[in-house]
Amino acid sequence: MVSWRFTNQRIMPVQRLFLILLLGNLFILASCDTTKKTTANTETNTPAAAAPAKAERAYRAYGNEPSWVLEITGDEITWTEMGKDAVSYPGVSPQSNGSETMYQSTKGKSTIKVTLTPEPCKDNMSGKRYLFEVEVAKDGQLYFGCGNPF
Repeated sequence: MVSWRFTNQRIMPVQRLFLILLLGNLFILASCDTTKKTTANTETNTPAAAAPAKAERAYRAYGNEPSWVLEITGDEITWTEMGKDAVSYPGVSPQSNGSETMYQSTKGKSTIKVTLTPEPCKDNMSGKRYLFEVEVAKDGQLYFGCGNPF
């Protein structure tokens, strides 16, 4: 029969090491954050959550044939087409439609509607990868490109 004695019993060095390791691991596990977080990983081009409201996120998009650049900030939407002057439209709050985010603005007789879709996109000329597919409808003409938040 085995008898267990707890009084005046010394902890051996191996037992002490095991106890320290066990308590250290429990401390590490207890300090872990178990909440799920959604972030963008630019290395793998995994999209982040849908775009937040006006002025919280800015975007830059590019397209080819004709070459164009679009910038969306809280204050304005700027459209620049190669060989032409930039056109700035008043900033607007985004509208969400499922995973898509849309911006629509007017300046005088010119209207621009931008749709951002969180899908990986690859520039067909440079091969550079982006987080968003971008569709721009400007004054009745449709443009396609890629973009990222900045």
